[in-house]
Amino acid sequence: MFKKTKIAAATVALLSIAAVQNASAVAVDESGNHAQVLIFPYYNTNNGFISAYNIRNTSDDYKAVKVRFRESKLSNDVLDFNVYMSPKDHFSISVGVNAEGKAFLNTADKTCTYPAIPAAGVAFKGDVYTATKDVDAREGYLEVIEMGVVDKNATVGVAPNAKKITEDGILHVAGVPKDCSLVAKAWNDGVFTEGGANAVVNGVNHEPVVPGAILRPTGGLQGWSFLLDYDKGNANVAMPAAIRNYQTAHGQHYLSSNPDTFLLPSLASGNRAESTVMDNGGTSSITTTWLPAPDFVLTTLGQAEVALANGGAGPKASGVNPFPIAHVLAATGLTNDYLVTTTGDSAGTDWVITFPMRKHGINAIAGGTSIPMGSGTVFYGREEEAVSVSTDGFSPVSSTPATTLTREVNILSFAKTGNTTPTNVLRSEYVKPYGVDYASGWGTIVYGGTPASDGAHSIGGVPTIGFAAIRGNYKAGAENVIGESIPHTFLRNRTPAGGV
Repeated sequence: MFKKTKIAAATVALLSIAAVQNASAVAVDESGNHAQVLIFPYYNTNNGFISAYNIRNTSDDYKAVKVRFRESKLSNDVLDFNVYMSPKDHFSISVGVNAEGKAFLNTADKTCTYPAIPAAGVAFKGDVYTATKDVDAREGYLEVIEMGVVDKNATVGVAPNAKKITEDGILHVAGVPKDCSLVAKAWNDGVFTEGGANAVVNGVNHEPVVPGAILRPTGGLQGWSFLLDYDKGNANVAMPAAIRNYQTAHGQHYLSSNPDTFLLPSLASGNRAESTVMDNGGTSSITTTWLPAPDFVLTTLGQAEVALANGGAGPKASGVNPFPIAHVLAATGLTNDYLVTTTGDSAGTDWVITFPMRKHGINAIAGGTSIPMGSGTVFYGREEEAVSVSTDGFSPVSSTPATTLTREVNILSFAKTGNTTPTNVLRSEYVKPYGVDYASGWGTIVYGGTPASDGAHSIGGVPTIGFAAIRGNYKAGAENVIGESIPHTFLRNRTPAGGV
């Protein structure tokens, strides 16, 4: 029975912005009020887990929003759709697993979506990729991108019976949109048209193509998620990374059903080439203007997978501007706490480490196959005990050292050295056991690898998001489980010489 569970509302701490930033450059939304992009670090449906997501439109505008689930192995798009939110709207969805073992999205929310989400829900489509298994698609991460503001004056139908898409369709009355069919009609009648992404589609640059009836994004997205383990009665909150100034010129608006453009908009298709971060000393800001990149996905395998799933040869358009978002999320390592037990599974810790820009070719390793954990990786006990040292150069000692992070979403599950079974708090099918010498403490993982570069500037480290999921029992019995989530603190390497 699920009771006495404490869900810790953790705030994401990707950057501390102390100086005035370039007002139009891509940046982490430290205020939490201006985000155009939310990147949730994890969803999980394995072994009884259910993941729930809550998205708020805090603005007075009608929003067109892309929701995209990416699987945990290669970041392949396994389900995406458009959401049309009214002012001050709140949209909630949950993800579980169906009888066939597929990740499965469901919602009781009435907010308009296109396509409409069936009352019975919709299964993820991981099986369309040869290298992606259902188990890969049962966990991953979630991108939420504001495509733009729906024009309040846009109508469908012929006068005198013309209706506004916003006030006569998307707007909620008594908790229910007036008429979601107006969204479908807007697409069918050509009022809504595709365009606006900073991407090359079949040789054509889509950035100058202004989509019909969609204005530029204005921000104001907020959200939170929780991961619920029904068996243990444990839940962990996971907050998204929030990005502002992703797109400032005009909207981007695309159908999920178009095999040439279904990957748009993406984290690499925004129009802003500038990004702003704090320098290493935390005393002043650095603004870098990045050059375009090839319109590509992660690897040759990734390109083939996308082509296979959607028909036709070659990779599909995914954007030519990956560096600004990669820059503001880049880390050379991360730090967090851990808690383990010497017997049983009454307490444990998993670290979620997600690399959301590897799909767009931003890696720390040439070829993008894995992220090595460097010799600067160290772990401590709570009372300043000696640092664990191993004979292979990696720290701490582990019976199965997790020396590389090979997936888009990586789960490190901690165990006391000598205990070969990690707690696996999140019950991932791809957990990496990691041994520590002390029952509780903190540690730092340092990445290795080669920086990504646009030819003029480089990004030191890897764009990373994530958190620590900690479970503990304060009395015997699963009904007394405590769930806590702690955002990672990230190590940065940023210099004023343009790039990082």
